[in-house]
Amino acid sequence: MKQNRLKQYFFTMAFAFIAMVSCNVPEDNDELIPFVPEEVTNPETISQFIIANPELSIFERALRTIEAAATNEDDLKIITELNVPGNSTVFAPSNEAFNVFLDRNGIDDVADLPVDVLINVVLYHILEGELMASDLTTGYINTRSLFSVRVGRTTIENNLSLYINTAEGVTLNRDTNVVTPNIDANNGVIHIVDRVVDLPTVANLIGVNPTLARYIAAVRRADTFINEEGETPNRIERSLRNGGSIVTAFVPTNEAFDNYLLERDNTGSTTTEDIAESELGRITKTHILPAYIPSSLLVSGSQQTLLDDNEIVINAENLTITDPQARISNINADVLNIQGTNGVLHLIDNVILPSDPPAADM
Repeated sequence: MKQNRLKQYFFTMAFAFIAMVSCNVPEDNDELIPFVPEEVTNPETISQFIIANPELSIFERALRTIEAAATNEDDLKIITELNVPGNSTVFAPSNEAFNVFLDRNGIDDVADLPVDVLINVVLYHILEGELMASDLTTGYINTRSLFSVRVGRTTIENNLSLYINTAEGVTLNRDTNVVTPNIDANNGVIHIVDRVVDLPTVANLIGVNPTLARYIAAVRRADTFINEEGETPNRIERSLRNGGSIVTAFVPTNEAFDNYLLERDNTGSTTTEDIAESELGRITKTHILPAYIPSSLLVSGSQQTLLDDNEIVINAENLTITDPQARISNINADVLNIQGTNGVLHLIDNVILPSDPPAADM
């Protein structure tokens, strides 16, 4: 089982103060934590609140399945961890939410999921730190779930990102709603949610953010392009969604796209619908690199994009990109490393343009 990356100081603190938590603290053994809901009469910790709530029994089963799979002291034991001192935020899917998730994936029992997948799904619902509903703000946040990739001789790990929207209540990745917020435990907080949040691809993380709607709309329009052979060669969204390949996307905000449309037509009457699909394909491909480049791997120099014979030039010191038409885009330093299961995205303030768009498509 993959070694958990918990910080060593957590375990030192946890076991030093385990006797202080409550009389309900479980004793770990080779099988399962030996207590049942009716024994947890005064829940205090996150684990105890989960176990005491019958509407969270499938989530509890997921936690116990992970616990049972642990074979040595370094393996992940989430239900134990959430029962000792600390600060965590848990988005706990209800039984109804889990049943929909299981049906959607053709699974009868959450324990039938591969343990490594189950771990990532569960950790995607856990944040470090205690965040009440009023503490959450709209934007991307890191979860405990890890993305791992081999780059050369080095293994790089980054936390998967989650998009939170607080415009109307609290929603996660657009489709999951917090239905019961702020179950306050002595080691963090639980928010019950109405849907299991799927692990996100780069395409998902773009699509759930309304401030990036122009770019994903351009991608989808570009994907409708049909060439003379009757084929649809672009498949750009598929590249952003494909788990079999790793990408880095530099995604312009809606404001950046609107500014570009004004560059094309200062009357403001041009929309992406007025741009030929083939040209949109060239433009949107130039924002995607077929490589994994988080901020830690950003180096100054040229990088080939998905568009053949088109490179962008990155300035790692200034966090800028120069496109083939010598236009400069700034990488948003405050929102770096939006991490998906198949790569990473960064936000930029300008549309990257390819070299020499075909005149017929203008």
